[in-house]
Amino acid sequence: MFQQFPFPAAHTIDLRAWEFITLCAANGIDARLVGGCVRDALLYGDPLSSSRRRGSRPLTSTDIDIAIKAHPPDVIAFCKTHRLKCIPTGIAHGTLTILFKGLVCEVTSLRADINTHGRHATVTFGASFEEDAARRDFTMNALFVDHQQILYDAFDGLSDLRSGHVRFIGDPALRIAEDYLRLYRYFRFWGRFGKGEADISVLPVLDTIKDALSQLSIERVQSELLKILILPWPGAVLKSMMHYGLLNYIFGEEIDCAAGIKALRRLATLERFSGHSPCAVRRLCALTQSQNISDIFKLSRMQKRKIGSLNKTITEPDYEIALTHPEWWVDSMLLKDALSTDHLWSCRARAKTLTSPPPFPLTGADVIARGPAGAQIGEVLTAVKRQWIASGFTLDRNACLACLKYKTLHHSLE
Repeated sequence: MFQQFPFPAAHTIDLRAWEFITLCAANGIDARLVGGCVRDALLYGDPLSSSRRRGSRPLTSTDIDIAIKAHPPDVIAFCKTHRLKCIPTGIAHGTLTILFKGLVCEVTSLRADINTHGRHATVTFGASFEEDAARRDFTMNALFVDHQQILYDAFDGLSDLRSGHVRFIGDPALRIAEDYLRLYRYFRFWGRFGKGEADISVLPVLDTIKDALSQLSIERVQSELLKILILPWPGAVLKSMMHYGLLNYIFGEEIDCAAGIKALRRLATLERFSGHSPCAVRRLCALTQSQNISDIFKLSRMQKRKIGSLNKTITEPDYEIALTHPEWWVDSMLLKDALSTDHLWSCRARAKTLTSPPPFPLTGADVIARGPAGAQIGEVLTAVKRQWIASGFTLDRNACLACLKYKTLHHSLE
């Protein structure tokens, strides 16, 4: 069933991973690298992969997943013998986290699905590598590499990876029915590895699976969407999700997804010109046109505060966010231009010079030294901060002290 090839990207995987699976082999245990570390090594380290143009080769991969032909108790005994720290992070499904010379390895016993229901499955251990490969979602995720650096490919995943073809193992509708989160993962993987728009013709009709999709936790759906949003350019995959109907299913009819994707394109352009990395929360605000989505997603307290501050900046004076959260200043300025009707060329010019604000040069002690007390300290300091922000953060300490002197005098006369 497996085709075997030399593995051309071994140098992109942490040497300690090879040492671990070699130690397993020396003890009669067949352990193979699998999944993301193999796929990503091929993506960036294989000279034949056309996907290399998506970015320069990353540093050596330390995100290590290993499939092992041994039952969990035997793996635990192996770790005790070799004094390796072993944490039963997913013992019910055969997954152990093993610390090997400081490298974190997610080690999972070979398994086969007996029964699947939504995101839950009944599994049996002791399966073959062929059976383990067959239960995975996409062909490019069913690539194994052994300690001799031989690549095992059961479903032509290597060819799919090189050509940018994200393909389910088996019938897509059946694989999605086993785990409905795979529908979202399909779009995310296409956004990262695929070419052009996703092939939505292979997917089940959305109306037929909406009830099943509603059983997914919003946290998992939200996680997949945020991962899509931080792709260098997520527009193609979002358009495919919109054509499939999935974006409207997530956000409802209140959000104009087509307009949101246009705003997101402007934002991605401004991010590139300003040299700032993609930010999922910033991009989510652009996609939703700064609409309130607190009823849709379960965001962290900090994410909610940031979204609220960014959305408020669209209609409120710019200085407010710089006063409360100066670290979000760049986000607010980029988002404001992305949602504006200003010509993109002028927005790009502003983006090129956009930097985070420097530390405010005064403190409360500077105000106290000039007389104000109590609530007046905060009022005067805020007034000077607004003057500093209005100058584009160009006022130095001496200029701010002069402003403070004027504000203190003016405040005392009131």
